[in-house]
This record gives sequence, C-alpha cells and structure tokens, in this order.
Amino acid sequence: MELKSTFSTLILVILIYGCSNSDQDILRMTNNRLQKITTVSYQAKIEKFDSYSVELISSDSSSVFFDFNCNDSIIGAKYLFSEHKRDMGFDGSTAFYTIKEKKQLIYKSVNSYDDLSPSVLNYSILQIRNLLPQMLRDTSFLINRQSDTIINKTQCDQYTIALHNQEIGFDGKLTESHNSLNTRDDNGDFHYKLIIDKKENLPKQFIVYSYKKTPYRIVSFSNFNFSPKIDISDLNYTKRDPDFVKTSSIELEIAQQKSFPTISTNAKDWSLPSMAGNTIQLSKLNSNLILLEFWFPGCKGCAAAIPDLNAIQKKYKSKGLQVFGIEYTREDSIGLAAYISKMKIEFPTLYSAKEMARDYKISVAPTYFLINNQDKVVYKRIGFLREELINEIEKNLK
Repeated sequence: MELKSTFSTLILVILIYGCSNSDQDILRMTNNRLQKITTVSYQAKIEKFDSYSVELISSDSSSVFFDFNCNDSIIGAKYLFSEHKRDMGFDGSTAFYTIKEKKQLIYKSVNSYDDLSPSVLNYSILQIRNLLPQMLRDTSFLINRQSDTIINKTQCDQYTIALHNQEIGFDGKLTESHNSLNTRDDNGDFHYKLIIDKKENLPKQFIVYSYKKTPYRIVSFSNFNFSPKIDISDLNYTKRDPDFVKTSSIELEIAQQKSFPTISTNAKDWSLPSMAGNTIQLSKLNSNLILLEFWFPGCKGCAAAIPDLNAIQKKYKSKGLQVFGIEYTREDSIGLAAYISKMKIEFPTLYSAKEMARDYKISVAPTYFLINNQDKVVYKRIGFLREELINEIEKNLK
C-alpha cells in the first residue's frame, strides 16, 4: 500500500514536471524561431480600448517589415510600418514618418532609442523577440499557461503574464512603472497575454490588460513572410516619395512653436466645462496668472508631470496662480473622473476642448501656456520643463 502511494506520488510529480517543461518548450520554440529570423514582413492589427468604458476606440492595420541584419547598436533592426495615412521607417541611422494626405515627410537623426517613436514598436515582433528570452529566465514574470484557444480557425496556446510594479517597455525590456498608463491594477500589477500559433510557433496575438483586467490593447499578427520582397529605397527617406516636402524634426518643432499664439499677444477667449460641474471662461477668471496644460489619458509625459504640477499649484496658488488641465481629445467626460482619481490629479480638469485646442494649435501633449491677467500669452512650451516653467511663473508673479 505504501509502495503504491509512493509510486502514485512519483507519477504525479513527473506529470507536473513534464507539463511545466512542455509549457517552457513552447515558449523556447517560439523564441528560437524569432531569434533565427533575418527579415520578416507581416500584417498587424492594433485595437485600442477605453480603460473605463471598455469601448473600442480605434482599430488600425499596418504592413510591417523588419530587417534584423542591421548592424546598428540602437535596436539592431531596420523597419518600415505602412498604414493608410502614414509610413514610419528607420534605416539604422535616420527615422522618418510621412503624412500622406499632406505629402509631407519628417525625418530625424537617431542617436539613441529615445530618438525613435517608441509607440511604433510597441508590441511588435521586435518587442516580442526581445521579450521572450527574459520571460524564459527572469522570475519577475509570473507566467501561467491557459486553456488552448482558437483564433481565426487557428489552434493556439495562450499564456498570461503578470508583473509587479514593472511593465514591458517599448523596447521589450522590463522598466520600473511610473503609473503612467491605465494598465496597472490596485496591487501594482500589470497583466498581459501572449497567444502563440500551435502549428507555426509564431505569435498570434499580444494583449495588454487595463486596470479593470479588460483588454486595453490587442495586437494581432498574420501573413508572415520570411523572404519578403521590399524596395530597400523605401527605407531611405532621401530616395522615397520624391513629390513629398521633406522637413527635419528640428525644423518642424520650430515651425510648431512659431504657430502658437505669440508671446505678448492676447490669448483667444474660451469657455469649457469643468469636472467640478461648472463652466470656466478665460475672460471671466480673476487671477494674476493662469497655467494651462493640454493633456490626454495615457500620455506618459503628462502623467510624469502630475506630481510637479500638483506641487506648483499648492506653492503659488496664494500668489494668484490658477492651474487648469485641459483634456482635448474627447467630446465628453466619460471615464475622466476615474482616471483623475487614479492618477491623483489635484488641479481642476476641463474637457470638450477640441475646438480650443485647434485655436491654440495643439498637436502634441503635454503642451503648456502661461496667460497673465491681461489675457496675454507670456510662456508656451511643448513638453514639461520644470525649472523653466517655475522661473517663468515666478517672473510673472512679481
């Protein structure tokens, strides 16, 4: 009886161990397949959901090309993403994107990963290729294999991934969380799912979950081709799109700054609803100085500035500074109250500001304006520069 019990226990251990090995083997086979790729093209479908209403916000498709023979030390690959309205590429030293409707191409020299547009690479094959070796060796990843699933008539393995106080960065490496997106739950955990085609051992879907553990972003992969035919000149911004106007990113930023209401000119009046339930109108404000921040949920730069803006409001409120955050991408306030609470935004938030944002020539976030008590613009800046902003506030509150 005792021998039978021991034998049964041994069989159970072997089964559990074998199952565990099998799970790891699937990830290893997928990793091996991705590491051996030299060039690849595929179709990517990106679906984005609102974290609060769980409604589909957008669904975009891209034709993607990667060349992993690239010798650059930045990402180790050249790439081209082609969409209906734009192309985005990197030739190993220079990145570019096009605005097809305007026949415009913007380019910039790349010296580090930060010089690229990271969101382009988010949950791409490059990112998953960088991610899998870490998943196989790093105990920070809490990985669980789920029941098999079928996607587009394809049998797939699926794995849930949990990370505590760390998130998957744009480069596919772990990064410390700054609570900058709507994807960390109340325990500080980030949740993902990797779905793998059983037959091909290739990624089928990568899912990022919101703090509600509902899909925040779903990226689907299809039509892999490992010997793609691509005109290499499409990666060279100087040779492609001969009828497009080519502009450097530095020239574009200068043009954007100039397009703002100029310093010392009157700021155009506006009236916007507040999350407090009242309406705020610029011309009726009785303040020595007004700071406007144009932002939207999920903007990393906006989120990073929140603690400093909270502190700035507290320090200078008694001297006549009023701070307003202006959410300019939405028509209504659905989901904003939960986001504001989660991100601990302490200054008033205004919304339904699309028309105002057009008047103020807002194209990126965060963007800041200081307006004095004569309704004149005294400071404008794309991006948050703490010391510069504080100096301007103090100068204009004297």
